[in-house]
Amino acid sequence: MAKAKSTTTKDKTKRPAAAKVVKAEPAVEAEVPHVTRVSVASSSKARTGMNTELVLGSLVAELFGTFVLTAALLNSGGNVVIAAVVVMVLVMALSRLSGGHLNPLVTVAMWATKQISAVKAAGYIVAQIVGAMLALVVVTQFVHAAPVDSLSGQASAVFSVPELTEQWRPVLGEALGALIFGLAVAAAVMGRKNSHESGFIVGGGLLVGLIVASLGSPAILNPAVAVGMSAYHMNNIWTFLAFAIAPIVGGIAGAWLYKLLQWDVTGQKEIKD
Repeated sequence: MAKAKSTTTKDKTKRPAAAKVVKAEPAVEAEVPHVTRVSVASSSKARTGMNTELVLGSLVAELFGTFVLTAALLNSGGNVVIAAVVVMVLVMALSRLSGGHLNPLVTVAMWATKQISAVKAAGYIVAQIVGAMLALVVVTQFVHAAPVDSLSGQASAVFSVPELTEQWRPVLGEALGALIFGLAVAAAVMGRKNSHESGFIVGGGLLVGLIVASLGSPAILNPAVAVGMSAYHMNNIWTFLAFAIAPIVGGIAGAWLYKLLQWDVTGQKEIKD
């Protein structure tokens, strides 16, 4: 009887140990699919991030919009009213596709105020410059194919910006006009306006900016369109300062001015509430 009892006692002590081993095995197996799910999710997020940065449709929209704007200005002789109306329509049409920048000034100002990434800004600028260059090529072909004027006997010529004869005056004019235009663009973007409101604000801001800029410069306010209008001259550095650097600096200043004013007004409202 003593041996039987000891045998049953040993069996009782062994059974819980076996149960512990069985319970420990599933815990190790459960960790493997968990790690796999995390790695798959992280890789899919990375792929999604790249797709949102480089969207072909947005680049094509910027290229097409800048092409239309440049072609319209070449055909109208750089008329400021035509420029404002065309920008207004294009912003309404393309704002939901790319934001309707159509201008490196706008793109750099939005990047400087952290509205878009550097990758998207670089892609937009390349698309805008290519669109302006294509417009110059297409309009030139149309003009050269036009018949000679029967009265004057002269062939038609493509419009181009006259070469600058002054230095600081055009630079300051473009910078001041870009300041006004950049503030208007920031008001449309940071004020969360819809496409129709943004079109009127951006188009109106461009018209006012061009009028102010015309006090001292040919009034372009668009470094990409300036390429299509043959405004840059390699032997005159002031053309690059006036038509590329000054508009971008003025646009950034205008966008930041609106952003700082918005912060101040929003902060005062929060304090009162």
